[in-house]
Amino acid sequence: MVEELKEQFDMPFQPVSALLIYRQNNSHHNANCFVEHYDIDLDGRPVNAHPLTVQESSQFIKALHIADSGGKKGNLPCSVIPSNVLYMDNGQKGSIVWYTRKMNIPLFFTDSLGIQSGIGSVPALLWKVEGKKLKVYALTADKRPNAQSKLYKAPFFNVAHDGTVCLGTVNTGTKHISSLEDFMSCWQDFFFNSRFSHLLSSPVKGNCIQLWKSLVGTGKPFPKEVLQPAQLSLHDIINR
Repeated sequence: MVEELKEQFDMPFQPVSALLIYRQNNSHHNANCFVEHYDIDLDGRPVNAHPLTVQESSQFIKALHIADSGGKKGNLPCSVIPSNVLYMDNGQKGSIVWYTRKMNIPLFFTDSLGIQSGIGSVPALLWKVEGKKLKVYALTADKRPNAQSKLYKAPFFNVAHDGTVCLGTVNTGTKHISSLEDFMSCWQDFFFNSRFSHLLSSPVKGNCIQLWKSLVGTGKPFPKEVLQPAQLSLHDIINR
């Protein structure tokens, strides 16, 4: 799966066209607009300026179209990078960093932990996939992080002190990937759909088992004050 996505994004992207939008500023409502279309030559320069035609508009809309087939939501094409992607590296291993907002999500635990599986509140998270390795961290702010944003240990079982996730016997190579959204969604599913089973570090202040017993099935928001600093920033993660 990783190799499949990497092969797609290792292919270089070349600019082929550009749109320049003009708007009359004499009215804030129903302002008239004019769209000018440029072709891009082999040297990357805009040429052949002309009004955007109906045919070109249709092609542009089709390129960004999100398919809806058989009642299932489609996927954005690979040329559109989701807004929650923070960093991509198309090097030998290939890596991607993204974040997710706080959410309520089904969580699964082994019987030995004594925690009932169910819906629980999780904080905003930062994800990094490099090759076949997944790392997860927590964020205190429920918004897009910047390079200086401090990271916290992911408050989950199966996560080592450095954020590396123990995926056990999860097969990370069985799904067909057609977009970045597919790719990120698959890794999130690998993490949340596997059963949490054991502690690899001290991920929270206090007792992790009692924390999740108090959260799963109760509707309570995740208490950010229990998060442990990871002594890392987003900048550190990107440059490691």
